[in-house]
Amino acid sequence: MKKPAMCLFGTALMILFLLLSGCPTDPPAGVVYGWSSMGETPFTPGNASHMSLEILDGKPVLAFRDSESNIHKASVMAWDSSAGDWTLVGDQHFSEHTATDVSLQMVNGNPLIAYRDVEDMTTNSGRVMSYNGVTWTRIGDEFCGGTGVLENNYSTVSFQMIGNTPCVAYAEDEVNSYVRVKTFSSGSWENLPGTLSVVVTDLSLKAVSASEVYLAYVREENNKIAVRVNDGMGWTVLGETTGFTDGEAAYISLDVYNGTPYVAFRDEANSDEITVMYWDGTAWTALGTPGFTSGTGAVASINLKVLNQNRAYVSYSRGGGSVYVEKWNGTSWSSVGGGRINDTDTQASNPVLQEHEGELFVAYQTTVFENATPVDYGATVKRWGEL
Repeated sequence: MKKPAMCLFGTALMILFLLLSGCPTDPPAGVVYGWSSMGETPFTPGNASHMSLEILDGKPVLAFRDSESNIHKASVMAWDSSAGDWTLVGDQHFSEHTATDVSLQMVNGNPLIAYRDVEDMTTNSGRVMSYNGVTWTRIGDEFCGGTGVLENNYSTVSFQMIGNTPCVAYAEDEVNSYVRVKTFSSGSWENLPGTLSVVVTDLSLKAVSASEVYLAYVREENNKIAVRVNDGMGWTVLGETTGFTDGEAAYISLDVYNGTPYVAFRDEANSDEITVMYWDGTAWTALGTPGFTSGTGAVASINLKVLNQNRAYVSYSRGGGSVYVEKWNGTSWSSVGGGRINDTDTQASNPVLQEHEGELFVAYQTTVFENATPVDYGATVKRWGEL
């Protein structure tokens, strides 16, 4: 029987609502969603750490410090859907020295990584390399040399692309660890316009365009978060220069949707659980309940992805070896999948998160146990989608 015009119109409105509200990760009636491993657990040749995850044509690409045979250099692997397995992108262990703080971006189908290249205990430098389909090559000289990039427990290199232009934020490994933001232009690395004279312990960068570059950081003097935006002319602080959080913050992650910056962090003022805040144009406001997570073990390695004002995701780990993902539905936060996403015979840490057309991808560091004895190490990637 032919549907009435009003019924067809209502169906069209519902489809439009679902597309605009960012609800594709809510399974339709009769469809079962869940977490599934992509390839083996773990799949990397050796232990993997300092991971960064991006999506190319719907398939995950993972950059990491590859510790097979204790070499600790950078490698990149991509999911091959036809083979149902992971393959190396270019050579394994392609960085010159030990790689840490690895950060991955994709440009025109090719991966680029920024990282801290550690030659020895006193010498390290910041470098960017790109893959041209055949080999990995350096982009310019080091963006930071000499004593190099600050080493601590948090992120001190954050990498974004402004179109085809690399943009990197880092904390200098000096007596005072000043933050720097640079772009690669005309064959050299140049500071973004404006003055940054702040010492930081953690940072997160998000570049929307050349006139909209956001930087979130934790101030060393009080461990509070501040956020600045560069309009191509200089830096402007959003909110308090000395920081807007009530207490100390750690493991910050920045994302931007439609000109609104969001920051997720471990919140000392709320039992060291996770809080997400956003800039409403005049002040920083909590997205949902502050300290909305709960559980056993210290929160670490927070990643935030904001799809729109009604849909956002946070991945994180807890001490004891569990990884979780939380979802914002426009009203409240809830668990994706109902609990930890790693298998019961594993311990997991350092998760990184991406979303693509309603599917979630989470990569994390894995230790596999048999009879309480560790027997394997490496990276695992899990996908949230239709089973």
